[in-house]
Amino acid sequence: QAEQKKSHLRIMADDEIIWRQDAVDAEIATAEETAALLEWKKYRVLLMRVDTANPVWPTPPVTV
Repeated sequence: QAEQKKSHLRIMADDEIIWRQDAVDAEIATAEETAALLEWKKYRVLLMRVDTANPVWPTPPVTV
């Protein structure tokens, strides 16, 4: 179950990162979108480091 949760959370993080990265790449991102992109990327790294044998889940960034 922990592997499934990790996979689901990774998909959620990827979805949040993709559109923000597109905005940054197109040079149309707001300051808030750029800051949120960094926070989501940090979250994704922390998520990928979760040991599913003994999971301690990181808190996802607050999306506005």
